[in-house]
Parts: sequence; C-alpha cells; structure tokens
Amino acid sequence: MFETRVANKTFYIAAKASDNDLTKVIDFSNELELRGHKNLYPWWNKQSEIQKPYLEHRDENTAIAHAMGEAASRADVVMLFAHDGLLGASTELGIAIESAKGRALDPKEIYVIYENEVRQSVFYCHPSVIAINGVSAIRNRSWYRYQEQLS
Repeated sequence: MFETRVANKTFYIAAKASDNDLTKVIDFSNELELRGHKNLYPWWNKQSEIQKPYLEHRDENTAIAHAMGEAASRADVVMLFAHDGLLGASTELGIAIESAKGRALDPKEIYVIYENEVRQSVFYCHPSVIAINGVSAIRNRSWYRYQEQLS
C-alpha cells in the first residue's frame, strides 16, 4: 500500500508594511515555519533598508523590490493580508497570479486573507485566488499539517 505524504511548502506573505497588524503576519509566518514550511522572503526584516521616497532611493530599493517579486513568483503558496491602503502588496498579488500559469501538476495556492470589511479588488475574484476570512482555512489545508505527518 502506498502512503501519501504532503511535502513542505515554500510561501510568501504580502501585506501592508505600516499595518498595525504586522505582528499577526509575522506570527503566522513563524507558525508556518515551525511546521516545516519556508518563507522565501520575510520582507519585514528588510524594512529598515527600504528608503522613501522610493524613486529617490532607487539604488537601495531595487534589490529588495526584485527579491519580493521573485518570492511572490516562486512560492508554492502566496498569501495577501488585505488592507484598505494596499499598493505594493497588490503588485505582488499580480505577480503571483501570473506565475500560477502552467503549474497544473503542482498548483500554486494564492490566498487573499481579509478579516474586516476592506476595500476590495476585482482580482480577489480571479480564478487562481482563494479569498478567505481569516487564516483558519489555511490551517485546514493538508500541507499546513506537514510537521504532524512527519511524527
């Protein structure tokens, strides 16, 4: 008899950097990593290096913007924590949607996580996107329980 094992996943989380709920985002990232999954780019560790206004500090910001886009493109799972004032994180959602093409054998999972009434985007309805109210739906995914399956 064959035993089915779910592999650990790479993930990327997009969110508003100045959001008061950033602690929740970081805590959820840590929770996923404790379960054996890998955050490809925890951008919040680079916040002190991101310079504003962005275009006046192009040299400092280019590598970070590239790394964020690459992580959104390469991750198995991308999660956007929705917020009324999203700008850059919406771009990462677009990168994730585009990179989901051609992954029939290993589909990319893209989540928009909303907890309160937020300004919405039509792209939250894209066929590649799963809009959920809170992170509990992610905790119910078989890959989330990766560490439990190893025991």
